[in-house]
Amino acid sequence: MKDNKLGIMPISKLIWNMSLPIIVSMLVQALYNIVDSVFVSQVSEQALTAVTLAFPAQNLMIGLATGTAVGVNALLGRALGAGDGKRADQVAINGIFLAVVGFVLSAVLALCFGGTFFRTQTDIDYIVDNGITYLRICCCASLGLFCEIMFERLLQGTGRSILSMYTQGLGAIVNIVLDPIFIFVFKMGVVGAAVATVIGQFCGCGLALYMNLRKNHDLHLRFRGFRPDWKIVGNIYAIGLPSVVMVAIGSVMTFCMNKILITYHSAKETAATAFGIYFKLNSFVFMPVFGLNNGVVPIVAYNYGAQNRRRMMETIKRSAIYASCIMVLGMAIFWAIPGTLVSIFNATETMKQVAVPALRIISLSFCTAGACIALGSSFQALGKSVYSMITSIIRQLVFLVPIAYVLARYGQSIGNDDLVWWCYPIAEIASLGVTMLFFLRVYRTVIAKVPLDGAPSLEELEAEHPEEITQDSPTQRVGGPILTQFQEVEHPVPLESLQDVFDGGEVEEFLTHIRETFPDAEYSVEPKVDGLSVALEYRDGVFVRGATRGDGRIGEDVTENLRTIRSIPMTLPEKLPRLIVRGEVYMARSVFEELNRQREIEGKPLMANPRNAAAGSLRQLDPKIAARRRLDIAVFNLQLAEGRTFSTHTETIDYLASQQFKTISYRRLRAGEEIMEEIRRLNDTRMERPFDMDGAVIKLNSLSEREVLGSTAKCPRWAIAYKYPPEQKETVLRDIVVQVGRTGVLTPKAELEPVRLAGTTVTFATLHNQDYITQKDIRIGDTVVVQKAGEIIPEIVSVVPGKRPAGAQPYYLPQACPVCGAPVERDEDGAALRCTGAECPAQRLRHLTHFASRNAMDIDGLGPAVMNQLIESGLVKTPADLYDLTPADLKPLERMGDKSAANAVAAIYQSKENDLWRLIFALGIRQVGEKAAKTLAAHFGTMDALLSATEEELTAIDDVGAVTAGYILRWMENPQSRDLLERLRAAGVNMTCREEQTDRRFAGMTFVLTGALEKFTREEAGEMIERRGGKAASSVSKKTTYVVAGANAGSKLRKAQELGVPVLTEDEFLALLGAPEENKTV
Repeated sequence: MKDNKLGIMPISKLIWNMSLPIIVSMLVQALYNIVDSVFVSQVSEQALTAVTLAFPAQNLMIGLATGTAVGVNALLGRALGAGDGKRADQVAINGIFLAVVGFVLSAVLALCFGGTFFRTQTDIDYIVDNGITYLRICCCASLGLFCEIMFERLLQGTGRSILSMYTQGLGAIVNIVLDPIFIFVFKMGVVGAAVATVIGQFCGCGLALYMNLRKNHDLHLRFRGFRPDWKIVGNIYAIGLPSVVMVAIGSVMTFCMNKILITYHSAKETAATAFGIYFKLNSFVFMPVFGLNNGVVPIVAYNYGAQNRRRMMETIKRSAIYASCIMVLGMAIFWAIPGTLVSIFNATETMKQVAVPALRIISLSFCTAGACIALGSSFQALGKSVYSMITSIIRQLVFLVPIAYVLARYGQSIGNDDLVWWCYPIAEIASLGVTMLFFLRVYRTVIAKVPLDGAPSLEELEAEHPEEITQDSPTQRVGGPILTQFQEVEHPVPLESLQDVFDGGEVEEFLTHIRETFPDAEYSVEPKVDGLSVALEYRDGVFVRGATRGDGRIGEDVTENLRTIRSIPMTLPEKLPRLIVRGEVYMARSVFEELNRQREIEGKPLMANPRNAAAGSLRQLDPKIAARRRLDIAVFNLQLAEGRTFSTHTETIDYLASQQFKTISYRRLRAGEEIMEEIRRLNDTRMERPFDMDGAVIKLNSLSEREVLGSTAKCPRWAIAYKYPPEQKETVLRDIVVQVGRTGVLTPKAELEPVRLAGTTVTFATLHNQDYITQKDIRIGDTVVVQKAGEIIPEIVSVVPGKRPAGAQPYYLPQACPVCGAPVERDEDGAALRCTGAECPAQRLRHLTHFASRNAMDIDGLGPAVMNQLIESGLVKTPADLYDLTPADLKPLERMGDKSAANAVAAIYQSKENDLWRLIFALGIRQVGEKAAKTLAAHFGTMDALLSATEEELTAIDDVGAVTAGYILRWMENPQSRDLLERLRAAGVNMTCREEQTDRRFAGMTFVLTGALEKFTREEAGEMIERRGGKAASSVSKKTTYVVAGANAGSKLRKAQELGVPVLTEDEFLALLGAPEENKTV
């Protein structure tokens, strides 16, 4: 999935990028709310009062819609942050379902209880009648409102806030335009205002739905076969219900305030109307802060899902500052021009006398409200919305309403009606205190447990401040130069090997030997990780060098590759002058299996086991390759610590853990029986660990006692390694199943009677190939001995001849592919049998992925994931089917929107014009790589000429031997291959060589490129050589014409000098490229 801006964009820019469109749309929303009231106020003050008294019920409906959407927004952000697109889709669909349910509920409540709601507030018939009508129209046609809010939050939750601004803007514009038409032109009064409102909401809903279906490629809204997922619904309301409750509390508060003002304020209904005017005006202050809050929620939620605490806290801090600044600005405006603001509503002098002091006093509460709202957004994003709900209850029902009641009655008794408005500043101060207490709790229980995740965020900081980049920065983990060889390193403290023991008697002998000197000795028993031992050296707390064990005294410098291991800290909390630790680098089994699955798709050889994979990965000359292997480490020994002293080994392990090392687990034991029990326990639970382990290590714990015992020439006397013998058991071989892998290799597997081995139930075992079966004489029905020793897949060790059933026959692999029926052939360079079918379904994914790959037909947008969907949907079976695809075929695929589908089809169409060599390479003929494909295309010129080539013609070409020629001929003669080529030709794929050679100056010459080239890459240099008729080889021999050497050239340069092969610098090579064709010597 493409990196989402919620996880990578600088925080300040991201907050405004996400929030500004929402703020603008909310300001537009506030504008059309106020315009609605302004137009209604022109009808009469009582008409405005009717709309004002309807506000608590109308607000409750909006709160239900918004609260549901808040829950959806937060869950959506978490799902996308965790990279779970499928769950994001499910959350969105269930959210839309809940929007429809909310509409039905609002309509029913308005019809049943609308009259009662108004009559409890006032007995003026005009206000009651107009208010009931207004409320019922808004609620019974609220489907547009509910769906508009939901669709807008789906856009916001996926980082497309700008689109939600358009939808809200459209609704607002429609409402503003229709208000005067319905109210005055059609003389509909309050009813006209309600009709204009719901029409605007439906227009905004329609545009928001269109934006989600056409522009929101992070979500795929498919309603066919939908059923509510009640677990997701529960999760939505676990987050969103507190928001609904908060709005409900606000509606109850407004209802109570209206009742208090009508009962105790001398202006009665006018006071309630003035209070309603305040709510209309304060929306211009609060809406930007709420918009900021809505933009912040998905940012915090996404980075919580992505486990990035630094970005979470930076977002919360900055949003609190921005919100406070907005609120202070609003307070200043309310104090400066309150009379002007109230006059917008056609206010009478009586209303102004009530409203002006109300605006000034209430606005004092703005100073603390901004921070409360900002911190509340973090509660919503982290699934702690209940804290916002509790705070809201305390603020409005515990403080505000009771204080208003007391102040209103007291003000009535002393003749000071303005006293009631002070309930707001008092309640807001109390609310801030409660909010801070809850935030501290959330920080301790949730935020503090999230990793800082320094690497991505540090990249942002370093991009802004490159002068602050240091050598120990995690961003420098990957990026070292590609090496030509590893340098030798002498270990300051030898990395000793341990003596292996294989049974309890040898363990007891070891313990007895130590007891002779230290009768009460204590031991540390630890898992023995099956990996590659390394030493890590730190100077002043900074990682400076890492080396393999080698022979214990001399190892290889693999520092750059070790930097790519995320669990190795680059800097330490305590800056000791020098620290050396020892650990075991390993590849987790889950990573090993994942890499092998990918290698199988790509047609690469599978790695044998995690240990070999780890060793090979750590010795890659290119650190970027090592980084992709996702190695890990378990640190198990402190070699050297200048400035620190320790008394026991386990004390050093605990210290290393405190220094952020990933350390080995241990148990401190004394008795031999306890030690053997721990060894057995480790063996029984070995599959619970992420790494392979081949034994247990028993170490004397006291460091001073170790010094007394010392070491032999080979290993220390104070430690041994108990090696687990391969567990073997007998079982019956039920059948032999032949599978065809994605590379076409026929692999036999033994189906066994279930047997328990190394903590797992084994039902299958590998049989490798026909030679393996023949050598061990394995037959169906045999009783076999199975073991699982360091390999992921169990293997058959031997057959028990005495238990062979009568009539059991020798087994031979089939001569035809069991999947497609094509003939199989044995590799001339190995023991594998391979299907020759060009259209074999078992090899389909590998063939198609290779065909579309960058070095083949270069079809962008058709990687393994997309190709697998095309195969599963039945759209593609052969490469020729790709050229029949349309955007409509691709669009329904996961993560494939309109633009992506169109781009992929355009790339397919463009690939028709590729040169012939790309097509030859894309066909996947064995031993025909990119270089051979270019040679064949240049030699034959057309596919037809290659099809009719003889073995003699093929072997006469450089780089095409008899084996390769045989593979080409057999592929071309296969009926499936012929059919494929004809279909590609019919689709318009180019079958001729179009790339012309620059000249033939390098004809017959062989170049070898070595070292770090600065003016071009090795690939670019190789192409320049080939375009001039030469050959770029990988090794130096007497046949090499030139070696082109860059910086840090190693063994190839030395060999060239030994053989007397001419060596060129980059400048000399460039001069040779630019020289006239006849002048080919330097």
